[in-house]
Amino acid sequence: MRLYGFSLPVAFSSPRAFIVSRQGRFGKYGDVKRRTCLRNAGTRLLPTRVMTEGGRHPFMRSRRISIRRADRYDIGFIGRLSAEVFSVYGPYGHLVPEWFESDLTVTLIAIVGGLPSGFVMMGRLFGSVEKENRCELLAIAVEPHLHRRGIGGMLLRKIQKEAERLGESTLILHTAVDNFPAQDLFRKHGFISLSLKRHFYPSGRDAVMMKKAV
Repeated sequence: MRLYGFSLPVAFSSPRAFIVSRQGRFGKYGDVKRRTCLRNAGTRLLPTRVMTEGGRHPFMRSRRISIRRADRYDIGFIGRLSAEVFSVYGPYGHLVPEWFESDLTVTLIAIVGGLPSGFVMMGRLFGSVEKENRCELLAIAVEPHLHRRGIGGMLLRKIQKEAERLGESTLILHTAVDNFPAQDLFRKHGFISLSLKRHFYPSGRDAVMMKKAV
């Protein structure tokens, strides 16, 4: 995940971003495979709205921060922030908006002071080996100037609630092997490391696969 503009992939121009997962035409677990998995998920993915704790309001609020479902007007923001925080890993300024437009992902936007300030994206995956339904945390990013305000944690908690509400059993993600801040954040939220993925990103960087039961 700096698909987590949160000092998360370790080697970012800005210390807080990380790519959680991604692969393209570059290897066994590439973007081509990811797109195929998303397509095979059919329309199972997108619920009509985001539920919050208690199910009473469409937003989760904490002080001046709210979280809502992304809409088509957010694609410019998603592309711009992805390009800013994930470029060290590959052409994510183009890839992440494509995932969003596939309509097979769940994307939430963090709003601070009335402006979009971060996002998280999740896709459903169905493998032939695994007997469990799995979601993949595809990306999470926060504006660099808004780091250390708890926005990334809020987004992560919220997307986990969405995975749970969709009846998923496992949430997986990938983050750069040297992105220790990101790994620490994920562990704080209950993720455990599973395996090393060599040359996972288009740039050739390795990634750690992590998972959590939901």
